[in-house]
Amino acid sequence: MGFDFAMEINIQHRIKTAKEYMKKKDYINAVPYLQSILEYRRLLFNETLFIESSKKYKQKKRNLDAIQVLENGLQFYPNSQKMNQELIKLFLLLKKWNKAYHLIRNKQREIRGINVANVYFQLGTAFMNLGQFNQAESILMEGIKKYPQNNKLPLEYAKIAMKKMNWSEAEDRWKKFCESLGDKIPADVYLGRSITNQILGNNRLAESLFHEYLNKRKNINPQKDYKKVILYDNGESRIEFYKKLHPSNTVLLTFDSINMVWHEDPFGFKFLLNQGVDIIALRRRSKENNHQDLSREEYLQTVHSLVNTYKKKKAYGFSLGGYTSLYYGAGLNCEILSLSPRLPVHPFYGDTPISVAEFKHSLSHPKKPEITPHIIYDPKNKIDQRYVEEELMVSYPNAILHKCPYAGHRTAPFFHQMGVLKELVKNFLNENELLTFDRKLRWKSHQYLRVLGSECLNRNKSNWALKLAEAALELEPTDERAAKLKKKVVERLDSHKKEVFIAGHQS
Repeated sequence: MGFDFAMEINIQHRIKTAKEYMKKKDYINAVPYLQSILEYRRLLFNETLFIESSKKYKQKKRNLDAIQVLENGLQFYPNSQKMNQELIKLFLLLKKWNKAYHLIRNKQREIRGINVANVYFQLGTAFMNLGQFNQAESILMEGIKKYPQNNKLPLEYAKIAMKKMNWSEAEDRWKKFCESLGDKIPADVYLGRSITNQILGNNRLAESLFHEYLNKRKNINPQKDYKKVILYDNGESRIEFYKKLHPSNTVLLTFDSINMVWHEDPFGFKFLLNQGVDIIALRRRSKENNHQDLSREEYLQTVHSLVNTYKKKKAYGFSLGGYTSLYYGAGLNCEILSLSPRLPVHPFYGDTPISVAEFKHSLSHPKKPEITPHIIYDPKNKIDQRYVEEELMVSYPNAILHKCPYAGHRTAPFFHQMGVLKELVKNFLNENELLTFDRKLRWKSHQYLRVLGSECLNRNKSNWALKLAEAALELEPTDERAAKLKKKVVERLDSHKKEVFIAGHQS
């Protein structure tokens, strides 16, 4: 059967144009349009024309045209099961969830060949992933009532409560779902319910359910040996829980550094997961965020019950993360490893301070003499030295200070360049002595060489500064700060040579 695509697509335009001419009583121009419409209508002896033409458009990946064809066809054949079926498939393909849902609701009784329960599931999942939780719940609830034997719908219904961070409601839904399944509960249900109860602080039940999960589960992808659950999200700061899919009695609170955002893996993520710990990570949407939107009370309220289900509680962060590991983690009486703690916007101790009126956190941390956090910093770095020794030691008088002269503020990269960062963190997790490395390894750090070179320049030891800058660039040719240091040293040496030359001639 031949088909004129342009004619079909433009039929609504032809009808509209014919009406306009008739309204003006311009019959001469109206007649050709009316005749073409009649001819088009004559061809429509069944819905096959619309369905086949829609499929041709779909094959050409012109899905919007395919939808238009079917919608035009349904004006002539509104109860066509096949056209409604094809249109639903296209709406789902293009993620036009609302349109698919409303078409199913309006035409459900007439449509055959569509697994409507599965469509409810697809729509609920789609709306949940789009963050439209209320709509997802409404759709899934409707599906559960109409298809009570379908197990995928109540599974998503429980997951939505977790997505909404309504943990008590989630446990009610998990429990009801488990009761309906009898002894045929799949592994994922045990896992979801276990995590929910762990977040609620119901440790015995959580452990029992996790044990059942371990017995039921099949092989796990080693690349994703964890389950991620969002515990808190205000749009700017987010708290994420990464549950290892193996037993763990240690939780590590991690805190992202200044250059990290939540679209990336959390701080030290891959390495830390391999250490067999569960992770609670504080994340940021943007690099400009300094967690001024998240109070200490909100953080503690979110994680307190969950953290207390573990025997060992630890916190770890660097720079901004070093600050937040203390500011938030100290309230949980964690063991803390804080590298170069600094809050850039602190009114008195920041490098880009804001006014006291704009500052949302407490200016000083609460006094916690009962904890002994490990604080690693460079005492030669004036900003870090002042903050640690004049402020943090007042709040944490029994803190254990580890001084690394000329490491610079970026102590985490400093240890990484020496090849000892992993060893340092392992020592912290295993409660061993922290700084066990050979001090000679410092010469493997281009950052150490650069910082030491800058100090030499400040003391007018230009030749030493030049050698250190060149050594840093030899280790890391892309170190822009070392390149700037070298340029500055060369300029000073050249200036000095000129001064000596002029003085010699004058004498």
